[in-house]
Amino acid sequence: MTEQKNGLSRLCLAGFILSISPVLLLPLCLMFGYTVLYAFLVLPLIGFIVSIIGLVSAKKKGKTGGVFGIWGIVFPSIGAVLLAVFFLILYMAGSGNRAMAKGEMYSMGRVSEVTNADYDVSEYRIPKGYDFNSLGITVSEADLKTYAGSKLETISSESDLSVKGTYNKYDFLIVRSDRFYDWFLNNNYQGPPYSFGDDYIYHGELGMEWMIEMAPLAIYKDPSDKFIIITNCNDYKVITEFFA
Repeated sequence: MTEQKNGLSRLCLAGFILSISPVLLLPLCLMFGYTVLYAFLVLPLIGFIVSIIGLVSAKKKGKTGGVFGIWGIVFPSIGAVLLAVFFLILYMAGSGNRAMAKGEMYSMGRVSEVTNADYDVSEYRIPKGYDFNSLGITVSEADLKTYAGSKLETISSESDLSVKGTYNKYDFLIVRSDRFYDWFLNNNYQGPPYSFGDDYIYHGELGMEWMIEMAPLAIYKDPSDKFIIITNCNDYKVITEFFA
């Protein structure tokens, strides 16, 4: 006589149910927040293991339900791949954020609406199409640090091309005019090109929902033409005092 099947494998069925439990628990997660979020990671893993055990057991005992065991392995495997892709995207986004954080403009935020607008700062603006290179000015690292030391109240970072610090609680970034574009290439993460004569320089800033937003900073030049000043200061009185 042909050996009869011994019924449905409960282990295969249990593994299948556990593997799809995140879908079943999704309404609870929406109702109770993230208190049941662990189920999205733990239960499919348990279902994966139970399904393997169920398949082996069903084969030995001649039980049916192997298809449940197979899907109990397939679903968590697909979920693991999707989860890996998700974390890879997060990692790549994090790498972008780290790249932004390396730019000296990133931590300066953005300039807000102007205050004390009755103060005249036009002499410190960069004229349209201004060409610093045509002036033949050479600025040394020592010149940069001497100038920064005479202007800034505190200094947070410095290099051979720029010095960053604060004046009157605002962030000020001083860049050598003869090496401005060298500096700009290393500090303009996802920002647009800058043309001399524009009153604002833009840099990439992390906004809502991982979107990169363009954040403006005010840009000026020292009357000596040796230094370019980038700041989040919106107070024209402070600007005139800085250059005084």
